[in-house]
Amino acid sequence: MSETSYSKLVQSTASLTNEIFNLCRNGLLEQLETLLNTVKTSLPLNERVTFRPTDLLLLFTTHSLTSLIIASQNGHANIIEFLLKNYRSQIDIEKEGTINFDILSSEDYNLTALWIATTGNHFECVRLLVELGNANVNYCTTNTKVSVLQAATQTGNLEMIKYLKEKGGSLEVQNSDGFTPLMVASLCGYKEIVQYLLSSNEDSLVTLNLQEKDGRSALHFAVISDQLEIVKLINESKYVDKQLKDKEGFTALVTAAVTGNDLIFDYFIEQHNADGRSLVQIIEELELAGSSCGVIGKNEDQEEADDDDDRSDDSDDMISNSEKVYRCFLYAMKLRFTSVAADETIEKVNLRSIPIDIYENRRECKTVDELEAIIDDKNALRLECLLVLERLLGELSIEHIDALYKQSSVYAEQKKFRRCLQMCMYARRLEERRKEPSQSYSQRLLYIAVIMSTIVQRLANTMEELESNDYLELFNAVIGELKKNQADEGRVQMELETFQAAMSLIWIATKLLPFKSKDEQESILQIIRKLNRYNFQSTVDKSSFLHFSLCGESFVDLFDETIQLLLQCGASPNLFDLNGNTPLHYLAAFSPDSENCNLYKVRTILDELVKAGGHMDYRNTAGKIPAECSLNKNVQDLFRRQQQLCLKCLCARVIKERKVSYDGVAVNGGPTLSKDLKRFIELH
Repeated sequence: MSETSYSKLVQSTASLTNEIFNLCRNGLLEQLETLLNTVKTSLPLNERVTFRPTDLLLLFTTHSLTSLIIASQNGHANIIEFLLKNYRSQIDIEKEGTINFDILSSEDYNLTALWIATTGNHFECVRLLVELGNANVNYCTTNTKVSVLQAATQTGNLEMIKYLKEKGGSLEVQNSDGFTPLMVASLCGYKEIVQYLLSSNEDSLVTLNLQEKDGRSALHFAVISDQLEIVKLINESKYVDKQLKDKEGFTALVTAAVTGNDLIFDYFIEQHNADGRSLVQIIEELELAGSSCGVIGKNEDQEEADDDDDRSDDSDDMISNSEKVYRCFLYAMKLRFTSVAADETIEKVNLRSIPIDIYENRRECKTVDELEAIIDDKNALRLECLLVLERLLGELSIEHIDALYKQSSVYAEQKKFRRCLQMCMYARRLEERRKEPSQSYSQRLLYIAVIMSTIVQRLANTMEELESNDYLELFNAVIGELKKNQADEGRVQMELETFQAAMSLIWIATKLLPFKSKDEQESILQIIRKLNRYNFQSTVDKSSFLHFSLCGESFVDLFDETIQLLLQCGASPNLFDLNGNTPLHYLAAFSPDSENCNLYKVRTILDELVKAGGHMDYRNTAGKIPAECSLNKNVQDLFRRQQQLCLKCLCARVIKERKVSYDGVAVNGGPTLSKDLKRFIELH
C-alpha cells in the first residue's frame, strides 16, 4: 500500500470512529444502525476519542472514551443493547477510558463502561453490560481502587447494589484510602443500604470492622455523619468491635464526644451495661482519649499555622485539638456527677497529693466549673492532660513519659527553653527509673543536650542559670548510655546519638566553666576526666572524641576550645581510628588546600596535641604520617617544623626503615621485646 493510500485509510478510520462515537454519545440508534450496516470493513468500536466535555466545571479538562463508554456515561441503554447484541465479538468490554475530573490536576482516571454507568446511576445500562457483555463486577479504578460496588453505594441505589452483589460483587474491597461500601453508606446516611449490607450474608460481616487509612471504621463514620439510626444498626451487630480506635486513639464513643453528637453519645452510655462495661471504664476511656489527643496529638500552635487547603473536609478534622480535649474531659466530668446511669457521684482516685513545679503546681480539675475555667488556656489544658495521663497510666508509663517529652517540645517551639529543659529532665529521670528505657532513650539524651546548647547560645551572658546539677546529671546519664551502647554492637545509631550528646556537653563545658564557682568547675572537669578514662571509640570507625572534634567542614567547625578541654582532662592524642589515623592525621587532612588557611588555629591545636604527647611520626594504614596527609603546603611545613622526634621514636623509625627484624629478638640476652614495644615500632 502506498503512503498516500495509507494516509487516506487512517483519515477514513478516524472519521468513522468519530461518527460512531457521536451517534453513541447522543443516543441516535437508527442512524447508528444504518451507519454500521453500510460499513464493510472492521469497525473501530474500541478506539478512543479525545474530547472536551460541555460541563462548565470540566470545560478545560479532556476525556478519552470509547463509543461504549460514552453511551454508558450518558445512560443510553438502547445503544448498549444494540452494540452488545450485534457486535459483542468486536467489543472489548473491559477497555478503559480516561477522564480528568479536576481542572487543577493533570491526573487522568482510568475506568470501564460498567464503572461509569454505575457512577451515573444508570441501572439498566449496568444490567445490560453485565448480562450481555459479562462485564467484570469487581473492577476497580486504576488510580483510586474504587470498586464498582463502592461506586454504586455512592449513588444510594439499593436495587443496583443488590444486583451487583448477586452477580458476585465483593463488599470487602477497599479503595486506596481504605474505604469500603459499608463505610460509604454509613457516611452518606443510607440506612437501607447499611441494613442490606449487614444482613446480606456472613461474608459481608468481615467488612464491619475494617478500618480506612486514618483508622476509622463504619461505626466511626456513622457517628461523624450524625446518623443515630445507622449507629444503632452497626452497634447492635454481634460482630462489631466497639473498641476499635482511629489514629487519634478515639473509639466511636469518644468520636461522639469530640464531635458533640449528644444523642449518639447518650445512646452509647445507655448501652454500656449491655456492652459489659462499667461507667468508670467509659469515663476513663474519655479521659485517656482526651489527654492523649492534647499532648501526643498535633501541636495546636502548628495546627493553626497550617493552610486551610491542607485540612480534611471531615467535620471532626475541623475541630481544634483543644476543643477535642475539652469535650472529652467535659463529657467524662458530666458522667461523674450528672449521669442518670450513675447511682452516686464517681470521684477521681489516685490523684497526685502534692502539686509539683513541673506542673506549675497545678492540681487536676475536679468539677465542671474548674474545667471550664481553663478551656481558653492551652498551657493549662496541656498540663491537665499530663496530670490525667499520670493518674490513669502511672508516672512511669511510657505514654506519660512520651507526653512529657512532647510537651517539652511545645515549650521549645515557644522559645521557652528553660521550661523545656525542666520538663525533659523530669521525663528523663522518670525514664531512668523504668527497668527498660525506651529505644529512643539515646535520642532523647541528645535532644536534652541540644536544648542545653541552645540555652548557652541564646543566653551567653546569663549562663549561670544553667544549673550545674542538671548538666552533671545529664552527663552521667550519657556516659552510662555510652557504656551500654559499646557493649552491644547492634546499637550503632544509639551510639552515634550518645557520642553527639557527649560532644555537645563538652562544648557546653567550655562556655559554662567561667560562670561557675571553683567547686562547680572541679565537678565539671571531673566528669570530663571520667569520660576520657573510658577511651570511648565509635564501633563504626573507631573515632574518639578528639577525632570527632576535628571532623567539621570548615575552620569555623574546629572546636579548639573543646579540644583543649579534652586534652586538659586526659584525652589520649594517640588513639587510632579504623584506618590508623590519630587526631593529628585528622588535623592535617582537615586543613583545606587554600592560601587563606587559618594557620594560627591549626598551630594552636597542633601545639596542644603535641604537648599532650601526640606522635608526629605515627603512620596510618596507608603508611602516611600526619604531615603527609595535608594538601596545604603551609600546613605541611608547620607540621614538619613541629616534628622533633625523641630517641625512642628515632630508633623505631630506623628499625622500620631498615627492615631490621625485631620479632622474637632478645635484648642483651634478656627476654624478647614486649608487645607494647613491638606495637610502638609497627606504628612508625
